[in-house]
Amino acid sequence: MRMRMILAGAVLGAMALAGGTPVARADANVELDAEELRWLDRRVNDDERAILDSIVGYAPPEIPTDLTWYQGEPLTLESLRGKVVVLQTWTRSSVIGRAAPVRTVKVLEGFSPDDVRVISIHTPEGAEGSAMYLTRREVGTPVVVDETGAYCDELGAFDRPVTIVLDRQGVARYSGVSITGLPQAVGRLVEEDFDPSAPAPKTVPSRDTRDAALGFAGDPAPAPRKGTGDYPPIVGAINGANDLRGKKGPELFAQDWLTGKPDVENRVIVAEFWATWCAPCVKGIPHLNELQAAFPDDVVVVGISDEPASKVKPAISRLNMRYTVAIDPSRRMRQMIKNRGIPHAIVMSPDGVVRWQGHPATLEEKTLAQIVRAAGAGGGSGANRYRWTGATES
Repeated sequence: MRMRMILAGAVLGAMALAGGTPVARADANVELDAEELRWLDRRVNDDERAILDSIVGYAPPEIPTDLTWYQGEPLTLESLRGKVVVLQTWTRSSVIGRAAPVRTVKVLEGFSPDDVRVISIHTPEGAEGSAMYLTRREVGTPVVVDETGAYCDELGAFDRPVTIVLDRQGVARYSGVSITGLPQAVGRLVEEDFDPSAPAPKTVPSRDTRDAALGFAGDPAPAPRKGTGDYPPIVGAINGANDLRGKKGPELFAQDWLTGKPDVENRVIVAEFWATWCAPCVKGIPHLNELQAAFPDDVVVVGISDEPASKVKPAISRLNMRYTVAIDPSRRMRQMIKNRGIPHAIVMSPDGVVRWQGHPATLEEKTLAQIVRAAGAGGGSGANRYRWTGATES
């Protein structure tokens, strides 16, 4: 992804609408240093990044008063000036979407609510069932549901969860932050003082205005991302298993999805075969956690055991497994792979072809990144929606 050193203010300030009127900008010198750039979600593509950048340096639009709130009293951004505010979009309709607000709360639990507040914004996708869902599950933050997508649209939030961080003055300082970079971003803003005498920040121009400036007007639904096709080369031998590299792999299957069935459409699958009694398997769990965290929207890591649920389910929390866990006593996938030892993993691109195979401890992040790029994976639907259209994808 091409990094932009100067973000929204400079981008919009340098562009003009078709009629020649310059776009108002909040600050022509909104820049991120090298450390701050590392806090951004690198899996966001250039077009999405441009839209997310376009809010930086401005106050986001105020949360509409006609939206429905759950698990907390209605809030306004104006009332939260003086605090660092994290806006986290999410959806109940996917594993990644459901995890987003929970993970955000978890990584920020060391900050005082006197300094930091999180607002979870449910996107239109899955909004029709969100009321029932939110009566059964605590998210940990006040939740506002955007059924039409109008507010998410203004923020630049589409299929993937988006995290936007506002400073104490109410200005969006970081947009499209990764879960690993979020504590550092928030920590930096917490150290800054609030100036109650400062004028209210400028509200970000409308999405139509920003889209026109960025050249996106009239193009609400771009074509699906296309990958490079440049997969890692097949090197070395696979011992103790059928070598499936470069061939169609087994269909992802489980008898029971202990952490919920994942959304695998247009995503790279890392299927690892393991067991609770296997010491090398347990030792490798932190590495798989890291891989899943590095590619939350592009990769689905699945740990499949042939043990009974009664053995595996308690191990999920005990071993801190932060990816999909399933069981398959029938060994349906392993019958095709015929691996004699565990742990053993295969990486399949969205077309079902095995692009990597071997011991999961040797699967490097750079290799997985190459597979993701080659496949053009991510986004769930395979297309980057720039505007909510009122219809959601199943």
